[in-house]
Amino acid sequence: MILDLKKIQRIKTLSQYLELDETVIKKLAEDETEREISLIIIHQRNKERKVAKVQSNTYKQILKNIAAYLNVQYKTPEYVFGYVKGKSILKNSEQHVGKKYIIKADIKDFFYS
Repeated sequence: MILDLKKIQRIKTLSQYLELDETVIKKLAEDETEREISLIIIHQRNKERKVAKVQSNTYKQILKNIAAYLNVQYKTPEYVFGYVKGKSILKNSEQHVGKKYIIKADIKDFFYS
């Protein structure tokens, strides 16, 4: 099924897309604590990494369902490799082999700012 955001005008329609009871969606909409997401720090090889942790399993499932719809509908451009299923750093680097210059940049805390 294709997620048509223009058709989602009521909770009933949203519940059908997400395959959840309307009362569950209403509870998530009304109670902010049900949508709580916290950042946790994971220590890896001498550096810290922040990861989002969703507290509610129901909310986590909703986010996964929406992501699945969007992954089916949205096609990334061929030159995009980050966070794309089936693509890797290795494939990205292959197109740069033999180039005279390569610029590497990292924006600190890009996703968290």
